[in-house]
Amino acid sequence: MEVKSFDIFGIAVKHSKGEDKEYNLVESMKRYMENYLNTEVYRNFYLVQVYPEDFLSGENQRFVTFLGVRTKDNPANKHLTKLSIPYSEGYAYTFNEKNSTKSIDEMYEEIYEELEKKGITLNPNYDFEMWRNAGDIMMYFPVESENIAFPKLMSLHTFLMDYND
Repeated sequence: MEVKSFDIFGIAVKHSKGEDKEYNLVESMKRYMENYLNTEVYRNFYLVQVYPEDFLSGENQRFVTFLGVRTKDNPANKHLTKLSIPYSEGYAYTFNEKNSTKSIDEMYEEIYEELEKKGITLNPNYDFEMWRNAGDIMMYFPVESENIAFPKLMSLHTFLMDYND
């Protein structure tokens, strides 16, 4: 599948897998975003995970989660930052958690195993999901792409303090 370059506006938080689970970060980030965006206009959210060069699968290895919306124009909001998704070639899978006996984490594991069995190496430093309003999640794994530059980050501490206000 080919993806043309596009921009997403949202928030980025650097964290570990353990912190993600402990604070239920993705759901918290979504609720945070809903405070700053008209969700009637922006129905599809994008979840992009950007990995450092030395990323390992350990619980304490830190990576960036970016949650945002796709739009041509900056929503002109001081709380949001821009992330550019580069042109890429890769693989897309559609997942609907409501209609599946698997969790999304199990689905990711199966996809990575399948790609590895096929000898496909994911060189870029990111992957992303697009959450459609019908409950479908399109999961995208780039093979041929430039790396994503790390966006302006919000520390986990700052996010948690701002989110709880």
